[in-house]
Amino acid sequence: MNLVIFDIDGTITKTNPVDEACFRQTAEEIFQKKIGSIDFHDFRNITDSTVVFELYQKHMGRNPSRDEYYSFRKAFKKNLKSLFKTHSNEFEPVDGIQTLLHELGKHGKWKFIIATGCWKFSAKFKLESSGFYYKKLDVVTADDGLTRDRIILNAINQAKKKHSVDDFKRIVYVGDASWDIKSCYNLHLPFIGVEAEENDKKKEELGNYLTMHQYPALKDFIKIAKQAKVPALPFVHPLFREEENGDL
Repeated sequence: MNLVIFDIDGTITKTNPVDEACFRQTAEEIFQKKIGSIDFHDFRNITDSTVVFELYQKHMGRNPSRDEYYSFRKAFKKNLKSLFKTHSNEFEPVDGIQTLLHELGKHGKWKFIIATGCWKFSAKFKLESSGFYYKKLDVVTADDGLTRDRIILNAINQAKKKHSVDDFKRIVYVGDASWDIKSCYNLHLPFIGVEAEENDKKKEELGNYLTMHQYPALKDFIKIAKQAKVPALPFVHPLFREEENGDL
């Protein structure tokens, strides 16, 4: 039996712009100052939980208290719902993914699970608002692990239990960003890059790993999954390359 792991933002749903806008709006409310755009490439760890900690470190010079952390989550949830009211057209599935997940769910040799850096309430809201029935999906979130690597490992273990297997013959991860490439390098997982939001920056960073702009028929997707390779090198953001070279 084989397993496909899907990210959510930019991979299943076209919600990367919404996610960035929601973090910016929430941060401006919490810190009471203009933040400007939120670019997740500026963060070392890309899960909702770690982003909050790094925002506090940047703007307050310290980590948030427990109460502050949960206040941020509460405000984020409120703002996400508000954004849906005004930008509902930005909550939509990537072309072809709904049919693909439906067919994978019935396949005998290939199964799937979702592993996301979003909090559970955020993942559920985005999926449901984009036309998915959340209760029929297996989703592992930032509430199940602090880092992306840990979330993916927890997803694999959950899938093993559900399908009663000691191990999968092949595990492939589908994502849309450089941090997905890095996690696949760390965990030695074949990677499939998807870019469905017409984001030139994402296209550039995915490079040779950019495989799809939309999802093909099941037979063609399985062929892609069988051919996917483990990233040869981890992605390192240019800022961190400079730090390692002693330029900063």
